[in-house]
Amino acid sequence: MRYAVFLIVLFSSVVRSQEVKVSSGWYKVMKVSDIYGAGNDYPEYVESRRKETKLHIKAFPKSKQKDLYGSFSVFVHQEPVNWHASLELSVRRTSKGKGKKGGMHGGDNWHQIHRFSSRFFKLVGKKDGVDLQYRIKGLSVLLPVDTYTTEIVFTVLNL
Repeated sequence: MRYAVFLIVLFSSVVRSQEVKVSSGWYKVMKVSDIYGAGNDYPEYVESRRKETKLHIKAFPKSKQKDLYGSFSVFVHQEPVNWHASLELSVRRTSKGKGKKGGMHGGDNWHQIHRFSSRFFKLVGKKDGVDLQYRIKGLSVLLPVDTYTTEIVFTVLNL
C-alpha cells in the first residue's frame, strides 16, 4: 500500500494542466482542372492558407506566473480515418501568436505529421492565436478516387 500512495503523490506533483483551443476545418477538393494538361499529374503538393488554424495555449488554473513563465511543449500526431499511405501531411507554425513575454522555438519549418506523436515546437508563456498551415504531398491521378480524411491531434505538455 505504501507504493500506491507514493505513485499518486509522484504523478500529482509532476503533471500540470493546461488549456488548448484549436479551430480549423481545412479541406481541399481536387478537380480535373487542377491537372496541368494531358499526361500530367496533380501539383507536387497542396497547401492550406497560412492562417488555417489558430492555436491558443495557456496554463490552467490561471496564474500570472504561469502565463508569463510557464514552459510548454506542443506535440502533434494524426489519427487516420480514411487515409492513403502515399499521402504525406505536414504542418508549420506561421506566427508567434500574441502573448506577453516568452519565446517560441521550432515549428517554423515543415514538420511531417506521423501516426506517433512528435514534438512540434516549444514555448514559454501564454500564447493566443498561433497560426498554423498544412501541406499535403503525394497527390496523384493514380490514387483511387475517394475522400481522404485524418484527424490531427495536438498535445500540450506543461513542464
